[in-house]
Parts: sequence; C-alpha cells; structure tokens
Amino acid sequence: MTIQASHDSASLTPYGSTITGDRDVAEIGVRLLDDAYMAWLIAESEAGEALRGWLEPGARPRTAAYRAYLAAVDREDAAARDLERLREIVAPCLVLLAQPQPQPQPLGD
Repeated sequence: MTIQASHDSASLTPYGSTITGDRDVAEIGVRLLDDAYMAWLIAESEAGEALRGWLEPGARPRTAAYRAYLAAVDREDAAARDLERLREIVAPCLVLLAQPQPQPQPLGD
C-alpha cells in the first residue's frame, strides 16, 4: 500500500510546502534561537567573572587576568552577534508560530 501526499491547496503555502512543515521548521528555528541565547548568557557570565578576576588584587598576575578578560569579552561579543543574526532569521518563524494552528481535516472515505 502506498501513501499519497495530499495536494489540497488549503494546506499548502504559496511556496508549495505544507503549513505543518512550516510550523515544524519554525519550531526548530526557535530552538536554535534559544540555544544561541543560552550560549550568549553563559559567555556574558564568563566575561563578568573574568572582569572580577582581573580587578581582584593578587588572584593571579594582572597581565594574564587582563588577557583572560579580553578573550572572554571577545567570546561574549561573538555570541551576541550570533544571537542577533539568528533573531533576524527566526523573526518570520515567531510570526508564524503566533498564528493559530490550523485544525486537521477529517479524512474522506
């Protein structure tokens, strides 16, 4: 038995993909955005820790602490750029997910 794909025009977008498929892709995009946010949050926290380490007297040589701080700031900046770019890419997905989900149609005999 072969399962045929539905070509019901009500369930297709102008680009020919199904609404359900578009929602699935949108959900993946939101998950990627969430991962990028978490990566930025961790990098921001590490930059704050590195700053405190640089400002604390006697914790380690100040030159090494300063270099560690600069590296942490670079990582935080890269994570922030990634997050911003993904937010721009995922913005249409957020709009799609905000729309009510279409109800499945009963199968005909």
